[in-house]
Amino acid sequence: MTKAVYLIQARTSSSRLPAKALLPIAGLPLVVLAAKRAGNLGAEVKVLTSLEASDDYLCHVLRKNGIPFFRGNLNNTLMRFVDSMDGYDDETTIVRLTADNIFPDGEFIQQLLGEYIARKLNYICSTGEESGLPYGLSAEAFQLKDIREALTCNLSDYYLEHVTPYLIEKYGRHYFNPDKSIKLNELSCTVDNLTDYLRIAEIFTQVDDPVKDSYRVLIKHLQQTAAPLQRAELVIGGAQFGGVYGINNTAGQPSSKEIETLLNTAECAGVSLIDTAQMYDKSELEIGNYLLNAKHNHFKVITKLSSLTELSMSSSPEKIVEAVNNSVSNSLKLLKVDKLYCLLLHRADHLTDFKGLIWQQLIKLKEAGLIGVLGVSVQTPKELELALNVSEVSHIQMPFNILDHRWESVISMSNIMQRDITIHVRSIFLQGLLLTESEENWAKANFGQQEYYKVTQWLKRLVTKFGRESLPDLCLAYVRSQKWISGIVIGMETEEQLLENIKLLSTKELSTEELMFISDSTPKLVDNNLNPALWITS
Repeated sequence: MTKAVYLIQARTSSSRLPAKALLPIAGLPLVVLAAKRAGNLGAEVKVLTSLEASDDYLCHVLRKNGIPFFRGNLNNTLMRFVDSMDGYDDETTIVRLTADNIFPDGEFIQQLLGEYIARKLNYICSTGEESGLPYGLSAEAFQLKDIREALTCNLSDYYLEHVTPYLIEKYGRHYFNPDKSIKLNELSCTVDNLTDYLRIAEIFTQVDDPVKDSYRVLIKHLQQTAAPLQRAELVIGGAQFGGVYGINNTAGQPSSKEIETLLNTAECAGVSLIDTAQMYDKSELEIGNYLLNAKHNHFKVITKLSSLTELSMSSSPEKIVEAVNNSVSNSLKLLKVDKLYCLLLHRADHLTDFKGLIWQQLIKLKEAGLIGVLGVSVQTPKELELALNVSEVSHIQMPFNILDHRWESVISMSNIMQRDITIHVRSIFLQGLLLTESEENWAKANFGQQEYYKVTQWLKRLVTKFGRESLPDLCLAYVRSQKWISGIVIGMETEEQLLENIKLLSTKELSTEELMFISDSTPKLVDNNLNPALWITS
């Protein structure tokens, strides 16, 4: 067998769980335990980290524990991999690992390499449903010559950051599945946030030897204690921070102190995203005050351009540019940041209005470093199609819930999972309507008595049929089960609501059969029911 070297990615600048590579598990820093487990059968292991000062202490810890390491470019991870193997033969096999996944051990990696060689592959991985393995029992194998070749190509930042997409496009995905009779891909053993860390740390207190015990032993403990895989992350909806929002809102607008408590708890639970907009009254101001005063803040804020109602069809180009600049400037000021993490158009029409001048100006502001990510908040399938056809759009937010069948054709036809785009969904409870039996509230959403009864009884039957805890559990599980969704925006007024939503995020997702049943039996509704902008407001 050709020589194999195991390379472990690690850094301390994690946004979800800062310095997680240094957190102790079984008396060892996470990164050290990952390296020792990978090399417990004698293989050559090297940790790859960055040249940034933030990783100086990480290197000190590795040196102290006798773990070889290499320091390279922080953002160009592909270059870091290639540079770390200077002097090695082209035919050397690389096994790529990450420091937040500590289940892989020498036995697991040798089995993966055995299949890689037996099948004469150029690339193999143990991720995805096809592997049947828990998320986090992850490794990739490939030849050094292929990533050297990749580095000579003119690749986008995505390829440079994630190392293997070039190989996957060239050779296809081939999966390692050690036991095809077992399906464990609904479980997760990665350390992504505080909840993950506490759970995995507890598992390692139950084993005899944290370095030498087989991955199979750890899986048995994981099956007893683990929460299911969380695919879409929770995004705190900030509309409630600016006023009373939602047809079923009984708690009212939270105070500044309640907002602080809610966000502190969310951060401790590993939540890292907040969604807001200038149109949400004082929401940006409240969030900005929190960000300014928070002792430990790792939140990223997604906000939206103002509706630009001051403009008319006769507005001059100078007036249009000024309005866009003022909106961005106001958000920067209120949020108390130097750069907006993500800015969405609040109206999809602004992609094309005024011959595209609004969007062109936002691109200029992005290039100037004032905006990180640009995207669009859409209301209808037609707007989604428009947004998906604009290459600079890298983030889309849209309404979506268990009753909303309008998006099916666009999602299925757009090949959305193949695009490098983030999709967040909002209104998963239809502004709280799905969680109430108030016939008066349903009437405001244009439901007649017969329609109201039909829909509410259908939802109740699903809760019973699928054995769900509650209506919120059913609605959230339905959304979480859509693989094209990467974030779920949920508005909350209290810490109690936050904790309940976090709990529901760990329940079992719906099966393929259950999703098909819902699709076949969903009551067919119209825009007047599904679009709150068309509801009766008085």
